Order: sequence, then C-alpha cells, then structure tokens
Amino acid sequence: MSSSAQLICSLTRTDIYLNIKLMCRSSAVPLAATCILYVVLASGSSAPADRELLDLFRTNFSLHWAAMLPAVLILVLSLLRVDVKYAMAVSIAAGAAVALFVQGASPLVLLRCFLYGYEAQDGTRLAQLLNGGGIRSMVKVGIIVLISASYSGIFSHTCLLSGVKHALLRSARRLTPFGTVLVTSVLSCAVSCNQSLATILTCQMCDGLYPKKEKLALALEDTAILIAALIPWGIAGTVPVAAIGAPMGCMFYAFYLYLVPLWNLITALYHDRIRAGRTAFTSFM
Repeated sequence: MSSSAQLICSLTRTDIYLNIKLMCRSSAVPLAATCILYVVLASGSSAPADRELLDLFRTNFSLHWAAMLPAVLILVLSLLRVDVKYAMAVSIAAGAAVALFVQGASPLVLLRCFLYGYEAQDGTRLAQLLNGGGIRSMVKVGIIVLISASYSGIFSHTCLLSGVKHALLRSARRLTPFGTVLVTSVLSCAVSCNQSLATILTCQMCDGLYPKKEKLALALEDTAILIAALIPWGIAGTVPVAAIGAPMGCMFYAFYLYLVPLWNLITALYHDRIRAGRTAFTSFM
C-alpha cells in the first residue's frame, strides 16, 4: 500500500479504504483527461520506442507466474477491506516464499534484499532505474516523520500556529477550504523539499478548515502529495527525473500531477458559488 496514503490516514485518523474510494472519485476526470492527452501526444509523435530499455528488462528478468502472487494477494485483501498491516504481512510472506522456493534465492540474499532493496551491478542503466528500496531507504523518512509528528503536540499546546490558522480560516472564505489547502501545500512543499514533511505541515495548519477529517484527508491527497513532485528542487521530483536521465522540462508532461489539484479547485469554487447563490436566494425570500 502507498506510504503516503498511510501517512495521511495516520495524520487525519481516517479509514484508508474510505480515503481510497474518495480519491478514485476526485481523480476520475483528471485521470481520463491525462490518458486522452497522452494518446493525442503519442499519436502525433514519430519518436521510436526505446528498444534498448525493453531489451534491458527482457534480458535481466524472467518472471515466473508465481511472482504475481504477492501483488494479487495485496489487491484481493484490499478489496476485502482486510487491515493494511495484515494484508502487507501476507503479501511480504508470499513474496519471500516465491523468492526462496521459485526463484532460488538464498535466505542471506533475501535478508539483504529486505534491508537494502534491489541491487543491480553498479554503473549499469538497470541500477540507475531500479536500485533501492528496502528497510534502509525508509530510515530517513521514518526519522523525518517522527520528528515532524512531534511538532503537532508542540504546536497544539503552545498555540504557535493560532495566528496562521486564523489567517487560513479567513482565506478559506474566499478561496474555499480546498483552495487554501492548495496554496498552503505549495508553500510547504517549496520550503520543506520533502513530501512527508510538507504533508504534515499542511495538515497541522489546515486541520480546522474542514468539519470532517475525511475531506481534509482527500484535500491533502489531492494537493500536498502530488504537488511535492512538481517542485523543481524537491526530492519527489528531482530523484526520479535524475534516475532516468531526463531534463526537468519533462515535468510539464506530468499532466496528472497538476490536473488533479486544478480540477478539484474548479469544482470547489463551483460548489462554493452554488452555495453562495442559494444562501442569497434564501435571504431574499
């Protein structure tokens, strides 16, 4: 399961499956628009497919059908709304079994994979694309989340953010709550350069904008989580772009990342305008 979805679930104390359901609704139109844009661009492009990259994966990987078992299990258990911790544990156990008994990995190699993730030969293109993962890669993120989460208690007991929160409440009356979360997340992502920290900061500053935590969780998913990858100096965008050797200009084609916030801002403004019209009509009557 997505670590960002789990983070927001923990911050807002909401149900992850309900959050995913709401995310599917809010992203349906942007996803369809993104697919259409890619089809149009691909049909008008004469650039050939990267055969070297296709051959690279074909040469280095020969997956048995059993390798699909961990992914199938996590999907099935998610559909059955099994607790994420148990679903992930079952998927990990299945993956370990496949590695040991189907792919012939030794217990030592499997343990190293758990700790350090996938490791291809250094200096190869495959290493640039796939190396990483494992428990070690999550240590820094875990430390950032722990330190950042400690701010919540400090802010709540010292009222350090009270002035900021009042300003955001005033802003929400003009920009709508979603618009305020969007602006806050852009600033948080630009300053923190880190998706997790930006999400935590945005959540702490905007937690009073929505009466329901589920709406705040959805707003965070549609803003801070996606916008972090659009910041040119942020980790979420620069690391994958550098890994594939692409220019930063390629972020222009990450349509989904900015269509989701844009679409939800438009719908929020539209619904706010309708509510204002109904209120004015009721007052007139």
